Formats: sequence, structure tokens, C-alpha cells
Amino acid sequence: MVNLPSSFVSVAQMKEIEKKTFIESGISETVIIENVGLRAFDFFHELVIHDKIDFKQEQDWAIVLLGKGNNSADGLAMARHLHNKSYQVMVIPLMGLQKISQELKKQLDYAKMVEVPFGTIDELEKFLANQSNVIIDAVWGTGFTPPISDKMAKVFSQINRATNLVISLDIPSGICGENGKVDKFALTADYTLAVSILKTAHLFGEGAKSVGEVVIVDGGFPRKFLEVPGQHLLEIETIAHHLPLRSDWFHKNNYGHLLVIGGSEGMAGSICLAAKSALCAGCGLATAATWDENFAELYARMYPEIMLKRVSQMDDLSKYDAILIGPGLGISKQSRELVLKILSNFAGAVILDADAINVLKLSTDQKNIKMRKGLTIFTPHVGEFAHLSSIAKLEVKNNPLPLAIERARQLKAVIVLKDAHTIIAYPSGEVFVNNVRNEALSTAGSGDILAGIMASFVAQKAATGAPDLEMAAAVGVKIHSQMGALATTQFNPAAICASELINFIGDAIDECS
Repeated sequence: MVNLPSSFVSVAQMKEIEKKTFIESGISETVIIENVGLRAFDFFHELVIHDKIDFKQEQDWAIVLLGKGNNSADGLAMARHLHNKSYQVMVIPLMGLQKISQELKKQLDYAKMVEVPFGTIDELEKFLANQSNVIIDAVWGTGFTPPISDKMAKVFSQINRATNLVISLDIPSGICGENGKVDKFALTADYTLAVSILKTAHLFGEGAKSVGEVVIVDGGFPRKFLEVPGQHLLEIETIAHHLPLRSDWFHKNNYGHLLVIGGSEGMAGSICLAAKSALCAGCGLATAATWDENFAELYARMYPEIMLKRVSQMDDLSKYDAILIGPGLGISKQSRELVLKILSNFAGAVILDADAINVLKLSTDQKNIKMRKGLTIFTPHVGEFAHLSSIAKLEVKNNPLPLAIERARQLKAVIVLKDAHTIIAYPSGEVFVNNVRNEALSTAGSGDILAGIMASFVAQKAATGAPDLEMAAAVGVKIHSQMGALATTQFNPAAICASELINFIGDAIDECS
């Protein structure tokens, strides 16, 4: 096994990597397939010898399912290594062995030389009867083209109904490698062995829910070809040198002054969480402003460290290093007018969250947004992004990455599209993906905390004139993610409230420093 490369790729980009490898490095496709087969065997062998799966080498079987392409060549290479190491293995070609790829023909010859056992579809049912037998899915990988035939649908349904462990090579069969769309009969894997690098289908779309635990296996592609410019996995190493500058010689004004606007009737908690998180993430000063009629509620609930204002008293915005608007703001005509006023009249960085996004429409407000000279950050979840863009939520779920990149370029703003795998897209086309999921963050107020942390880092960087101001978005997402991870080491994730997450901000920053 190898460490995850810091990039991810589409299927089209992976094909380019393969082409470069074969032409520029002289490494053949056969060598890559041998590497994948051997590394896949190593992974399986490690599961067995460390008792991570219920599999006894002398009595249980590894059933390798083949299609007609090079993913099947990978699987047959793995089967040969299993056979050579005295595992009981049975290879079942699901589509026959005519009109197969050249590489699969080679692997078929190698398998015959060492007498790897082959079976038929009709034998599959008896192997599924033993729950300890393992299914190796090497049918399509990234080469799937919908729909699944009736014959294959019957086989896959049979496997999905059984309780046998399923290990898929590269991508579970029946999932589109480009966008993660899932055929209704697609296989569901317990483990997916991604060849050399994560694909978009491992991260996005419904397919990401079907891949199980994803493990990288090294196919032997040159590392330089696997580092795709502008496409990054959001790792601790990525953000460590982008954390705000701290010094014993600084005072509170050096750490920035953030204005947080929101807190409509019954929603004061949102602005309280955002402002408190901003201070706990290092901001020197935080002021919370709400509507005049809701000021008493905010006053009663706000933390003592936070300064308070009425919206009607917000006369001089120039004293703030950044403005966060949206937590609990409410959807109304006055909310829309206020958001547009902030976008037009404040020259500094503006972070738009929740209802500050909901009151805008691209069709009418695009010009006001893209003409801003200061940094603009949007933090929508899927529904808010769909509303802003006037498109269906399903379209966003199916195509989050290209849509986030397109919107960032269109608005000349940073788009933080929040989901299980959050996307941070920049106007330049650069994109980061946080591929660490955490159940603890799926709770009311979690988004307010993320917005507060992100705005805090923006304010701190703006106060010191840091040149990497827009990286505060990526830093905020990663710190928030680490908070969830730390919280789950102490509490059941279902029992964690947002206000408790704030206590983990400092430790999360330490982990990322």
C-alpha cells in the first residue's frame, strides 16, 4: 500500500496519465497490470494474515469475476498470484472469453500456464452460499458504460443480496467512473482498490456511497504524472504553512476585527456560535450585529467576549478586517438589501453563509458579486448552491465538482460547496477536496461554526496583510474537519452538539500546525 497522492483525477485524466506513462517512460501496460495484480494480492493477503476478515486459506475461496477489458486483466493477475500462494481461487468470466482486450489475452495465457481454476456463472450461487468466500470484482472498473444488461443485473443482484465480502478493483462495477452515477444494479463494495490515485467517482455522486473503504494500490505510474496541477486533496500538510501568523509581540488588533451579521428572531444561536468560533480560532476582536427588533434576544444569549451592534448602527464598515453575513439572518426583503449593501459598500473580504446566499440569485446579482475588488467567499450546502444557481439539487449532487469550479470562475469568488466531501473552488480553477467524512459534523450549528472559523482566518490574514488571504477558506474547512475527528475520539458522534465542537478548535489547530 502507498500513501494517497495529493491529487485526484477524472477518468479522462487517468487515460492521459496512462498514455504519458507508456509513451514517455517506456513502462508497458503489461507491467502496470502486473503491479496492480501483485499489490491487490498483497492487500488481500494482509487482510487474511491479520484476521481482518473471516477467511480461512485452506477452506474458503476467492471468486474473481471477469469482464472483457483491462480491469479484468488486473483481476486475473491478482488471481494468478493468489493461486501461486496456495489460496483457493476460482475465476468466473461473466461475459465469456471472446473479443477480450489484448492485455486480458496475455493474462489468460499466463493463468493457463499455472493452471488457475476457471468456473462458470452457474457455479456462483454455490460459492455465495459460504459467507466467508470473498468476491473480487474485476468486471468493468472505470470502463463501465450503462446500462447493465439483464444477465449481469441478475448476477449483481445475487451478489448484493448475499453477505459475502466484495473487493472491487479501481471502481465497483456499475458505477460511472467520471461522475459517480450508479446503475441500480451496480455492485456495492466493502473495499475498493483504487489504482494509483483516487478518481472522481470515489469522491462524488451516489457512487461514493458504494465504494466502501478506498485503498490506493500502486500501479507503478511515475509519481510526476500523478500530481495533477490545480486538483488537490485537502491534507494537513497542505494548510500547515497557510495558518495565520501568530506572535508574542502582537496585540488583539493584529489578529483582526470580524463583524458577524445575522440572528433573526429565534435564530440568535447561529450568530452566537459563529462569533464564538471566530474568537476561539484566533480572531482578536469580534462584533455581532443583528436587526434592531432582535437585539434583546441576541444580548441575552451572546458570549461576554463578543461586542454587539444593531444593524441600524453599522455606520463605519472600514474598521472591520472582514465581514461574515448570513448565520440566522432570515430570508426577507431587508435581508437581501443588507447583503447587497455589504457587497457594494465594503471593500474588504466578505464571507456569505446560509441566508445571505439564499437571498441572492445569479440571474440578477452576478454583476454585483463579480465586480467586487475584495475577496468574496460563498459557503453553500447543496441546497443553497442549487437555489443560487437556479438548478435542481440532483444536478448539483451528480456534478458538484464541475459546477463548483464553473461558479467560482463565473463569480470571481471562492466557492465552498459543503457536503460529505467538501469542495473549495477558486476563481483560478484551482480546487481542493476534503475527502475525510465525519458524522459528528452533521448537526445543527456545525455550518455556523465553520463559517466563523473561516471568517476568523480571513480577518487575521487581512489584518497582517498576508498574501494568501483566499487560502483561509481551505484552512477553515480542514480545521473544522479535524475538530470533528477529535470530538469523535471522546464522544459518540451522534451525541455531539455544535457548541461542544468549539472546544476542539485549539487542538485541531495544533494538529494542523
